[in-house]
Amino acid sequence: MMVKDWQGIRILAVHAHPDDEAITTGGLLAQAVARGATATVVTCTLGEEGEVIGEPMQQLVVDEADQLGGYRYFELVAALAELGVNGADHQPVLLGGVGHFRDSGMAGSAAHDKPRALVNAGDRAVAELVQVLRDYQPQIVVTYAPDGGYGHPDHIAAHRMTHAAVAQLVAEAAISDTADAYAPQRIYWTITSQQRQDAALADLDTIPEQWQRADGQLAALPETAEDIIFGLDDEAVAAKVAAMRAHATQIWIADGLPTRTNPDIAVGQVADGGHALGMWALSNRLAQPVMRHEVYRLGFDASGAESVADFVEGIARD
Repeated sequence: MMVKDWQGIRILAVHAHPDDEAITTGGLLAQAVARGATATVVTCTLGEEGEVIGEPMQQLVVDEADQLGGYRYFELVAALAELGVNGADHQPVLLGGVGHFRDSGMAGSAAHDKPRALVNAGDRAVAELVQVLRDYQPQIVVTYAPDGGYGHPDHIAAHRMTHAAVAQLVAEAAISDTADAYAPQRIYWTITSQQRQDAALADLDTIPEQWQRADGQLAALPETAEDIIFGLDDEAVAAKVAAMRAHATQIWIADGLPTRTNPDIAVGQVADGGHALGMWALSNRLAQPVMRHEVYRLGFDASGAESVADFVEGIARD
């Protein structure tokens, strides 16, 4: 049985689109809940501009029916349930409400011109996130690094709004006359370690037919001594992969199982190097490894610390 040593810890993850929560932070979130923490995912858009894996749902995309966002909402519900987050009913928390902000697409996309695009939200998105933070009062907030992980404009917007919202609450708490004024204590950035990714990519032994090796094509950052290397137990890895599978229009797991949206199967094998535990791909079919670790970088600490030795070290609990 997992020791409940994170009781009294509240974590809130700010993500741009459905599936980001599983791919980048799924292991942390599942393991945090297992250790007694409360974990909440805030999703900024419905990922309306995404592509679709599998022939049956191809016409959901923006240039056809433009119904992908509504479908992805229910994929998100299933993924949150697999991770055990967002309370007992695992309902999504959409920034501003369901459909309030829209997926902006990649850099240069015509989607940037749409009024509801997240890249155009500015102070409106910050105000919405401030209210969410007040409602849930997490001590720890998790989002992307300044580059958004791989440069996606919505990831960068999520990073900026998170820091702006936390800064506003910290400033308000500093001048408040009440002893219970709330402000988050810490921000972490989810990053991909170049060293760990390279080692795991080398463990991808047999790539599924029509997939490609991703060597040199995936964004990552050099690992530093200050990074938190968050090890995942078997249960957290299984929950993360199950949550990724729930986003079947976006993620393809190479384990030989079909999904509702993709009847085609993919089978891959990993070497026994200990770095890769499985294999998955987005619609680009670049094979990526399931890894035993997630990596986090300290983005803000209320005490002024520049590094911490443990994810919850120094966090004041209720």
